[in-house]
Amino acid sequence: PVGKMVNDEIKQILTLEDKLGERVMGQDYALTQLVQGIKTSKAKLEDPNKPQGVFLLVGPSGVGKTETALTLANELYGGEQHLITINMSEYQEAHTVSSLKGAPPGYV
Repeated sequence: PVGKMVNDEIKQILTLEDKLGERVMGQDYALTQLVQGIKTSKAKLEDPNKPQGVFLLVGPSGVGKTETALTLANELYGGEQHLITINMSEYQEAHTVSSLKGAPPGYV
């Protein structure tokens, strides 16, 4: 069973770029860079104490940020329900940021 898990993980990483490309159109360069970072992490070429990945996807509406994140969550972490999303447009006003980083003492 352990050998199958390792083989499945290797196959998963090798086919990740193709699977991302099926769901996200027109972002080939960005997807290549993203997958390269994941491959480096999985190959243990970086500090093992670092997280496998922190993905900050930015850009205008409609370029595939959400779809990329959903596909990564689905392929790497077992489903889209394992995705943590912070929509920064909800924190444009100064008083709403406190809900993200915590209210200052005596503010609540």
